[in-house]
Amino acid sequence: MDVPLTVTMTEAQGIEAAIGLAANLAARGYRVAPHVAARMVKDTPHAKDLAAQLAETAIDRVFVVGGDAPVPAGEFTEALGLLRVFAETAAFTRTGIGGYPEGHANITDADLAAALAAKAPLATHVITQICFDARATVDWVRRVHRDHSDLDVVIGVPAPVSRQKLMRIAGGIGLGKSARFLRKQQNTIWQLIRPGGYRPDKLLRAFEPHLVGANIVCLDQHSTGPSGGRFFQRAVFHLDRLADRRCALEVDLHRELGERFGLNWSLVDTAVPKRVALFASKLDHCLLDLLWRHRRGELPMEITHVVSNHTDLAWVGDRFEVPFTHIPVPKGAKQQAEAAQLDLLKGTVDLVVLARYMQILSGDFLAALGVPVINIHHSFLPAFVGAAPYRKAKERGVKLIGATAHFVTEDLDEGPIIEQDVVRVSHTDSTDDLVRRGADVERLVLARAVKAFCEDRIMRDGNTTVVF
Repeated sequence: MDVPLTVTMTEAQGIEAAIGLAANLAARGYRVAPHVAARMVKDTPHAKDLAAQLAETAIDRVFVVGGDAPVPAGEFTEALGLLRVFAETAAFTRTGIGGYPEGHANITDADLAAALAAKAPLATHVITQICFDARATVDWVRRVHRDHSDLDVVIGVPAPVSRQKLMRIAGGIGLGKSARFLRKQQNTIWQLIRPGGYRPDKLLRAFEPHLVGANIVCLDQHSTGPSGGRFFQRAVFHLDRLADRRCALEVDLHRELGERFGLNWSLVDTAVPKRVALFASKLDHCLLDLLWRHRRGELPMEITHVVSNHTDLAWVGDRFEVPFTHIPVPKGAKQQAEAAQLDLLKGTVDLVVLARYMQILSGDFLAALGVPVINIHHSFLPAFVGAAPYRKAKERGVKLIGATAHFVTEDLDEGPIIEQDVVRVSHTDSTDDLVRRGADVERLVLARAVKAFCEDRIMRDGNTTVVF
């Protein structure tokens, strides 16, 4: 058998009885690590004799603590002295010491840290004493790994016991003996006295986000320069029961990415589709394309609204089973129209897409909306401003027409570009041909931009974007 067991030495039991039990278990094939309390050992010769007895029974590991005996049996008042003697004998390949993630009733945190620093070079691992708070334990483990990188950490989890017995155990290690401890350990006290008693499975589930790794599906990164640049990374991973683990995972990410490295970060559940509102006026090609792609499952989004300042496209509501809302924008009443749009959208969207919506959104609307807005427009070289751009393009004999999808800002058509594409045209194409081919590329570019947003592949970098 390869079952690690700890044999505890208590005043009532006595050292010799504990040594006998440890030897008996070792003879039966168990891995045994006797729990030796320094305050029960008389002196250095006694300590060396204990080491020799254990070595004779093939026990090569030991767990050393100071102990809670009110009066020491001899020269050892704390674990450090006994550890030094055991180190001289070289009898043990594994030597454990105690750790206190939630503090100690009668020892300050500073003294605990100093004691751990002194004992760490003489030990191979540290085992946490009784603990109930996964968050506090994980934080403590990180500090130990930071300060004592060679020291392994084993988390000690109390077994299932009744509330009354656990109170007796807790009392034996000093729980409730000082007002300072009670103030610091309110969570522990609650764990002890709540109805039904303590159960370890909940504590173990609390540790899982910190102990169980995730399967990384995709990892992309980009830096704007080899030194002094800005770093961007997108990691896609699979983690079972993310909903249960998310809160603890976000705490970890904030501590490690936000506080430690000063990074901006976000955690997104890809199983939850983005809520999207589609705005359009009279032209239908971009709107219909997005609706068809959504129906075919190509766009991971939920269409919460279709909004138009005209009624020409009202039929899409019934055809595609999406809510259609007509909000007219009469001349001189733009502010009232935007207020109605905000009332409709409030709390129901993660993105607004202008699928050929022929109105300029005000800065106040964008600020109040609070979510990104993506627009699509034609792109020509050179640019043709105003009405009838395709007729002007034909008159100039353009050889390329294209489309640009970008985030909307107060500056018209000046927001960060997400996606672009072009198609070649020639002198043989009529104005109608240019309009048709322009609509094709607008549909494609807008769909790509919306898909990239819904898959969280876009990162803003000032007035530019990083699209993975």
